[in-house]
Amino acid sequence: MLKTRIISAVTMVFPLIILLVFAPQPIPLILGLLLYTLASWEWSRVVPSVTQGGRIGITLGYVALMLLVVFAIHKANAPGGDLYFMALGALLLVTMIWWVAATACVFRFPFTPPNWLIVVTGALIIVPAFAVLAQANSVQWWHPAKLLIFTFLLVWAADIGAYFVGKSIGKNKLAPLVSPGKTWEGLIGGLILALLVAAGIGLAFDQDLVRLLPLVVIVVLASVVGDLTVSLYKRHAGIKDMGKLFPGHGGVLDRFDSFSAAAPVLHGLVAIFSVLPAS
Repeated sequence: MLKTRIISAVTMVFPLIILLVFAPQPIPLILGLLLYTLASWEWSRVVPSVTQGGRIGITLGYVALMLLVVFAIHKANAPGGDLYFMALGALLLVTMIWWVAATACVFRFPFTPPNWLIVVTGALIIVPAFAVLAQANSVQWWHPAKLLIFTFLLVWAADIGAYFVGKSIGKNKLAPLVSPGKTWEGLIGGLILALLVAAGIGLAFDQDLVRLLPLVVIVVLASVVGDLTVSLYKRHAGIKDMGKLFPGHGGVLDRFDSFSAAAPVLHGLVAIFSVLPAS
């Protein structure tokens, strides 16, 4: 399984991420739309007793919301687009508030979420993450390529640190009913590694660590909640993986669950609160 995961990461996941980060628009937008359309189809599986037609309807609903985001981005980058830019900022603000609420849901499990909450949760996982990718070259973000790279590095550092520390000394379960393999020790290990990576990047690019590191803590915690939230709904639906797109990893939401939470939170903090400098 580990060999399959490594091969899949090297041949599929990393090339995809390189295109999402470095390719000029509209490539990140198109790839993001394709990626999160697949994620929408995956998410429709977790709605209880949904028919094939229902799954198609849920997927098309999410796609329609993503196309509205594309329209808003186009208008926001045009003269007089302040209202649309504020709407995009409001989307990210709502998303950040949602991930706080999602934390409570994780630690309340098991419970039976109503179907409307499952559908809304899917929208809040999928649409804001797509919005980040779709705006990769927007002049109104703080150097979008750097932000995306920073997001992926934080998520990877948190995952790697949590895995090795959790395997080595992990004893206290973080959310045993949602993800039995995760421990508090692993969470702390992942957070420490992410902070070290962020500190190194911050020093290399002359960033204020007093402002940067608290942001990193928030983003890493969001990434963990994103992972746990997807795991929660998989357990509720009785499925192991959301899909089979990436061998050894699962589907889009299995591979991009942490990113889908971390990216909107990071971009929301930057866009709304100007946590990072604009140069």
